[in-house]
Amino acid sequence: MLTISFISAEWKQICASIEAAQHAMGAQSASDLMTFLADAESMQNAAELIDFRGEEFGEGDSLSFAIGSDYRATLTVVGKKPTRKPGGEIDWGSVQHMLIGITKC
Repeated sequence: MLTISFISAEWKQICASIEAAQHAMGAQSASDLMTFLADAESMQNAAELIDFRGEEFGEGDSLSFAIGSDYRATLTVVGKKPTRKPGGEIDWGSVQHMLIGITKC
């Protein structure tokens, strides 16, 4: 399973309940965030998340996805070092732990 860790205790708390997320982000963005997190945590690895959501953009060891129209989630590889494909890019199928940061657009 893909494990998501949070960039700060504040975001961990916000993501722990829909009420906290709604207070911090508004109702629609909170709903979009909770859906994104549920989808991400149901995947086996980052490659499945990319296939499911579509990679919006990636740079180095990070991926970025829209959370509704007002926020972006940036997920960065943490934990076990990912394997690389022959061309040097990350084999996202080997990534099972990511750190999430959320920013307002």
